[in-house]
Amino acid sequence: MRFFFCTFIILIPSLFFAKCNLNLARTSAIYINELEKAELRSYQNNSVCEVLEQELGLCSKKQLKKINKKVKVAEILHNYCQPHLPPYPVTKKESFFKGAELYSWKEHEGYFWFSLLPGTNRLKDLKEIKLNRLSYNYLLEKIKQLPPNIQIGWNNEVLTKQIPGFKASFPPSETTKEIKAQIKKLKLTLIK
Repeated sequence: MRFFFCTFIILIPSLFFAKCNLNLARTSAIYINELEKAELRSYQNNSVCEVLEQELGLCSKKQLKKINKKVKVAEILHNYCQPHLPPYPVTKKESFFKGAELYSWKEHEGYFWFSLLPGTNRLKDLKEIKLNRLSYNYLLEKIKQLPPNIQIGWNNEVLTKQIPGFKASFPPSETTKEIKAQIKKLKLTLIK
């Protein structure tokens, strides 16, 4: 009982008064950002992203504003800190024999996500779409791995209206143009 009480006394203040290590959070964000700029993605690893996410979770809004003056935290977390860090996962081309379904949506932070799934005769659900989320850079890499001459449906109105809770939206026009150019360059067909 004494051990439990002592542990309780030691841990409770640290839980309530935990603060963001501003220098650690800022340094992690800058490190990841610089690796991305220099295209040294092989040096990124999940531990840096985990440190950044953990520290940001402890930061106040005022502290987050300080960090955001140096780097775009949302972009780093949502673009560079992906579920799969480079090298990019290999796409199984045979699973795309019926084409591909491309979904895009805007998160509440303003960041756009994408999901590129094999075309099927069944309706995808929100969980499946969001579980397979990709950043813009990952999407471009995944498109490069698709088999030639397939059709890609992007935010098909009929399908997206049938997915409860999904609000499809297209990214800014410049990003949309770049994605369309990539699809065209690879001799794939974009359908609505």
